[in-house]
Amino acid sequence: MRSLRRAALVGALLALLAIGVRPHWTVVGSAGTAVLVTPGADAAATRRLADSLGGVPVVRDAAAVHRLASLRRLQVVGWGLDPETWHELDSIRVTLHPAAAPPGIHRISWPATIPLGADLVVEGQVTALPTGATVALTDPGGASDSAPLSDAGVFQLVAHPRALGPMLGILRVSIRDRPIAQETIGVTVVAPAALRLLILEASPRFETRALRDWLASHHGTVAIRSTISRDRYHTEFVNRDRVGLGVLTPRLMAQFDVVALDGRTLVGMTAGERATLRHAVTESGLGVLVEADTVASDSSIRFSDREFFLGFTLRAAGDLDERLVRPMWPGARQHATTALVAAPFTLADRFGTESLVDDGLGGAVAQVTPRGAGRVGVSLVRESARWIRSGERAAFGALWSRILTAVAAGHRSEEWDIQSPGPWRVNQPVDLSVDAAGGHPVVVLAAPSGARDSVFLARDPLVSTRWRGQFWPREPGWYHVESANGPSFYVQGAGAWRSHRSAELLDASARYLVGSGALENEPGRPEGQVSRPIPAGWFFGLFLVFAALLWSHRRAG
Repeated sequence: MRSLRRAALVGALLALLAIGVRPHWTVVGSAGTAVLVTPGADAAATRRLADSLGGVPVVRDAAAVHRLASLRRLQVVGWGLDPETWHELDSIRVTLHPAAAPPGIHRISWPATIPLGADLVVEGQVTALPTGATVALTDPGGASDSAPLSDAGVFQLVAHPRALGPMLGILRVSIRDRPIAQETIGVTVVAPAALRLLILEASPRFETRALRDWLASHHGTVAIRSTISRDRYHTEFVNRDRVGLGVLTPRLMAQFDVVALDGRTLVGMTAGERATLRHAVTESGLGVLVEADTVASDSSIRFSDREFFLGFTLRAAGDLDERLVRPMWPGARQHATTALVAAPFTLADRFGTESLVDDGLGGAVAQVTPRGAGRVGVSLVRESARWIRSGERAAFGALWSRILTAVAAGHRSEEWDIQSPGPWRVNQPVDLSVDAAGGHPVVVLAAPSGARDSVFLARDPLVSTRWRGQFWPREPGWYHVESANGPSFYVQGAGAWRSHRSAELLDASARYLVGSGALENEPGRPEGQVSRPIPAGWFFGLFLVFAALLWSHRRAG
């Protein structure tokens, strides 16, 4: 009995000591840890993770994360967050538990608008589907194009819109005629731009005839002046009336959007003609495109306004007279196999200068720069007509459409562009831009319900005539920019394009976690294990038990 009383006395004293010292133990879990649920998260997996961490809080809205006091680590379940939301969590360590992307189309691209007569090209990639799957695109008229998927799941489909206005197409992925995924794409078919082009050349060229025929087939107007001998010219007119081209006058310049000429023609002009051309560019928004021949590359040839028209930096690409290139540019959808002849130079980047086309190796071969209200461009490509002779007419048209449209941008009242790639979804930003000679600080968008929203635009810091803005659609359907030449775009519900959305979020999450170093664990402590104080109530209970034993033995004695 005496030994039992001694043990009870020692136990009571140790319990009192523990209450004062508050010993700690290591447990699974984390003070200051929470679980954030993102799209694609599985409810059961989320619950198991929260329980394994000691019952930490589960948050279903990223906006509520900062309201958690003393939060130091975030366990993210699902596909992750958009880039903007990730960067709001910069001060918090993050561990991502990614969910698997659902099968379907996770990469896709198509233009928001296309001119009537052009092909609608849809390119994409399908994931998590077995070999033998096919993808098909059906337009409103019932016509469709289908193709089997490559080993990497890549596909390209072509549709041929037949009418102006908004168009919805159905994109369907199937395995042995059994639909696996189906999505909707929206595109606006617009009237083709009727570009007005004046070509001034030092001698007749096949290149000019090819450009003339392509532009005429796209409802453009062309006037050509080819030098035969001194003060003798051959002139040609397509889709327009004849007019005198012997002398450049302000009245003549007002009839065109772009003047394309070579360096020899430019140096052969009188100072008065170059002054007229310069005034039309800076004051009226005319575009000038110069072919970089020997005059452009030889800085020893001096003439008035040389820096204005040829103020581009050429870098030699080797000791060559010419070289072969395969022109490429952002968003190029036609991949030509025939190489083109180009001048043996590349164009260096300069402040305010936009590179339009590169040589396939990253060196620019076409650039444009603003000059007052208009633009001046230069091209190093000499024989793009090779694409016509080899049957690659689509690539020829795409190349010249990009160059001429960029050079003529200052002469058009407004040129709108939807810069965010589709698909466009509710509550996701849509980036708009417009090239306009005048101020354009605000634009109105009409929603499907008839409601109107104002979007304030900011001037582009590099291109003075370009304005940019961002719009957040709140309902699905067609939206229209209420402005001259304003485009329409189709917004889909938040649940559409689920596989594509998962790829977007997983990519954004991976880029953020790698770039920010948020994956690093806290040094000196295993992931998921923390030291917590043992509850004082347990020691107080032990003290009461030992005290009761001592009291009972004392009464019995």
